[in-house]
Amino acid sequence: MTYFIYADDTLFLNTVINYFLLLGTLLLTRLPVRRLRVLLSAFLSSLYSLFALLPTYALFYILPLRFAFAFLFVFLATGFQKRAIRAGFLFIFLSLLFGGIISAMTWISHSSSFLTLSHGVYLPSTLRVAAVISALLYYVILRFFKLLLPPTEAAIRQITLQNGSSKYSLSLLVDTGSQLYDPIRNTPIPVVEKSSLRGYFTETEYQILISHTPVEALSLLSPSPHHFGLLPITTASGSILLLTFRSFLQQGEESCFSPSTIALSEGTISPREGIDGVIGI
Repeated sequence: MTYFIYADDTLFLNTVINYFLLLGTLLLTRLPVRRLRVLLSAFLSSLYSLFALLPTYALFYILPLRFAFAFLFVFLATGFQKRAIRAGFLFIFLSLLFGGIISAMTWISHSSSFLTLSHGVYLPSTLRVAAVISALLYYVILRFFKLLLPPTEAAIRQITLQNGSSKYSLSLLVDTGSQLYDPIRNTPIPVVEKSSLRGYFTETEYQILISHTPVEALSLLSPSPHHFGLLPITTASGSILLLTFRSFLQQGEESCFSPSTIALSEGTISPREGIDGVIGI
């Protein structure tokens, strides 16, 4: 029997399925989800799967390389975060589990037109829609299981800012819904009350910060070694601008300081005493 395999169909099907598998992996490991990065990783992984149909590239599908590529795609989806290692193992497990579901579907359907390859199964058009729907349901089920997991993030996180030879410790509430992330480092951006940083800035800088709007303060404080900038965010009441600055930051158990972006709140963040701001997970 002759089989006609279309690259565009194969890429689309694998991209959709891998996208939901990667989303489910990030949800269960509580890693930040950047959907464009996840989509890019899913597309690249589908390109990799397409090579399974070409016997010339069979070397790329030996078991060690398959595991290595799986971790690479997960690292790409997570922005190469340190916690991505356990996400890689989970992604492999979820992929194997989903592959078993698809194999069961082909057996239950008694389809004689699916093509069994040494590295997978090429699904006929009659099963592709079912496979995509199954991937979506698989993702929904994973979201449900995430709700059953115990919380792993502390309610309060300690960070330390370094300004020359001086260090400033801050206590931040963990905001699981925060979407503020540094696009370069893929780390959460802390939002800190201005009053908590009075000793960090000079008195002149501090007075400008508390008495002017972010746009006005930026024009008055630039140029500055703090590298002030503006960060647009969307809130329930509309879009606003936050003033930001760059600083060396140490977070959690990290042993070294790294350059990071910090945003300044325009008001009081928390009525609790000893809380200086919020940060995402």
